[in-house]
Amino acid sequence: MVVLSLILTVGLPSLQAQIERTRTLTLTQNLQEAMQATRHRAVSHNGRATLAALGSWENGWQLFDDDNHNGRRDSSETLVFSHRVESHGVSIEGNDWVKRYISYVGTGESRHAGGSPLGGFLAGTITVCSENRGSNHYKLVLSRMGRVRRAEIDASECFAQG
Repeated sequence: MVVLSLILTVGLPSLQAQIERTRTLTLTQNLQEAMQATRHRAVSHNGRATLAALGSWENGWQLFDDDNHNGRRDSSETLVFSHRVESHGVSIEGNDWVKRYISYVGTGESRHAGGSPLGGFLAGTITVCSENRGSNHYKLVLSRMGRVRRAEIDASECFAQG
């Protein structure tokens, strides 16, 4: 009984920490893959494709053909996929430039969706942070040319505001 108690005391916290690390990494990878799929969609269809937050990135996102270049899905625009997220202790936030959407044009470049076919260049950072300061945290960096890279970050970058 004592051995079982000891195993549970030591094992459960590390199992919980592993679950949190896996959840944070999985959400980060899912969003990164969605960003890459959006870029691929824009290039393969030689048109604008947009990945938009469902209210906020923590709720999920949707990929659609943005025929009118406004960054919002209209009923006439093709929905490619929608992904709902149950973030459970993980925050996902974009900086000012990518707070609501990420949009690509047919050349594969990320561009603002301001009603024109091209729009100004779009770059930004989305942070994916576990509520546990001791867990792993990531940022997805969208470059000017539309490429996305993932980097692990310190908790200080997640909790600087709060």
